[in-house]
Order: sequence, then structure tokens, then C-alpha cells
Amino acid sequence: MSDPRVMTADDLGRVTALLDDIFRRGNQVFDQTILTDFPLVFAPPNQHNCRVIEVAGEIVSHAAIWPCRLIVAGASLKLGIVVLVATHPDHRHRGFAACLMQDLQQTMRDEQYDLGVLWTGVPEFYRKLGWEVVRPRGWITDDLNRHEASAQSPPLGESVAQYDAGKHLDGIKRLHDQEPVRVARSRSEYAALLGLPKIHVHVLVADGDVQAYVVFGQAVNKRGLIEYGGSPNNVARLATTVVAECSGTCFCLNGSPSQTLILGHLVNRHVNVVNAHA
Repeated sequence: MSDPRVMTADDLGRVTALLDDIFRRGNQVFDQTILTDFPLVFAPPNQHNCRVIEVAGEIVSHAAIWPCRLIVAGASLKLGIVVLVATHPDHRHRGFAACLMQDLQQTMRDEQYDLGVLWTGVPEFYRKLGWEVVRPRGWITDDLNRHEASAQSPPLGESVAQYDAGKHLDGIKRLHDQEPVRVARSRSEYAALLGLPKIHVHVLVADGDVQAYVVFGQAVNKRGLIEYGGSPNNVARLATTVVAECSGTCFCLNGSPSQTLILGHLVNRHVNVVNAHA
């Protein structure tokens, strides 16, 4: 077994094949690929944050960090989102994933990250590595079309539209950048994330300006209402309208909470997040 090493551009095809076999084809998903589902993770500027382990020349395990800035009530925290931790089925239970995680956690300490976060269905594995389950406050929308607002027409001068990057990208960026708790993004990152496969974005427009937006996902890794912005009233009216137009589809926030847990790792023990609210 080789030690964990940085993924190179030449490794990308083999890594994609490994992860697609595990996360996509292994779940009978044939119309998605990791490469386009996680474009920012595998973009050349971030490839040094992807780690692999080889056995006899074959890449058998992978894990990665996507670094970003978490803005909480004016404070800026360096956040590491850990993604795509996986090992080939023939090489599991040999400590490869744990070795990669320890390597990434050391990187986060060395590079002075404040927090780490990941989503998992196997929390006990990560607890042994120092991670803790986080249960943030959230909300689930169920049969939104039952609400009276869904039956009302938009006020005069207001309309609901599907996202058009040329018309709406800057308006969505403006709304997101006003949120007191958010992940900071560049304009190109907004464009990449809003253009992900099987992502549907709708906007509420008044007098040419975006007043609210909602992002629904139908991808295997992003299901339901995954992001929104604008005033609570505008978001609620937009969401109910969109759901009503989708024949009463039941949407939920970030999939099923019973199947996936969010784990956090406080890298910098001096960071005070007690009063951080979403």
C-alpha cells in the first residue's frame, strides 16, 4: 500500500471511474458522473486537496476537501467540506479511508482551517476520527401546494421564471450575499453550482429585479429544496408556486434527515460558534 498522496491531473480519469462505480453505477444511476456533479472539487485549482491511495498501481481509495469561507454574522471562518470519501469494495476494512481522513485532517490543521463538515450515513466511522454529529435547525416543506398562497396569482408586475444565467445570476448572487449565514462564493462558483446537472432554479422577479430564488435538486446526491434566498415571505410564495406547478410534488430540505447526518470537526478550538445561528 502506498501512503496517501495528492491526486494529479493524470489520475483524474481513474478517480472518476472509481467514484462513479461506487456512488453512481453502484446505485443504478447511469446519467450522472462525479466529474460534473462536483466540478469545483475537481477543478485544477483544487486538485491538490484530493487524496488517493494506490495498491499495486491501482487507485483504490479517495477523499477530498473543498475549502471555502463560512460567513456567520460578519465573522469569516475557513471551512473545509470533506467529500467523496470512498474505497473500492475489494479493498475495504484495511484502514485506507481512515488513513486518508487523517491526512486531510492534518492538512486542515496545518493550513489553519477553523471548521470541517461532512455528510454521511455512517457517523460512527467518523466519530472515531474526532468528528461530532451536528443537528442544525432546518425546515421541511411537505405538500406546499396545500397552502392557500399557491392558488393565488402573483401580484401585478411580479412573475415566476426559470433561471436564466444572463438575466438572473447577479440578482441571485446579491440575495445570497445578503444572508447573515452563508458560504462565500465567487461569481464563477455561483454559475457552476447553479448549473449542476438535475438542478432546477426558479426566481421571483419584480420590475426586472430578482426578489427570491429557490433551488430544487433531482440528482442522486442533491434532492429536494437545497437552497433559497430572499425574504421569508417571498421565498414561501415562490416555493408554493413552483411546487403547485410541479403537480404537488413533495420536496424536502437536503433529502431525508434520517438517512444522512451532518458531522462537524472543530479544527481551531478557539473559534466560538455558540451564537452562530442559521
